Amino acid sequence: PDPELPGGSPAPESLVTSNAATPDLLIALDAVVQTHPAAAALEWPGGRLSYAELWRLAGVCADRWRRLRMGPGDRIGLALPRGPALAVE
Repeated sequence: PDPELPGGSPAPESLVTSNAATPDLLIALDAVVQTHPAAAALEWPGGRLSYAELWRLAGVCADRWRRLRMGPGDRIGLALPRGPALAVE
């Protein structure tokens, strides 16, 4: 089930353990989710996605990739239309 776009969800607890291998973007996103979960991460005509919702949906996608045995360093190709779902994946 692809996350087309969300219902509301509470801010998740931090799931990032910072170490040398943790991408800076992931650390920065985690910090924003913790401090401003309701702030707009994405806005488009007719819709909005908060940082908490983006975090939750990205986690759903990450879980799906892990179930498919994809992990850090694996290369994948995505063919998605432009829009919020592309940012989530």
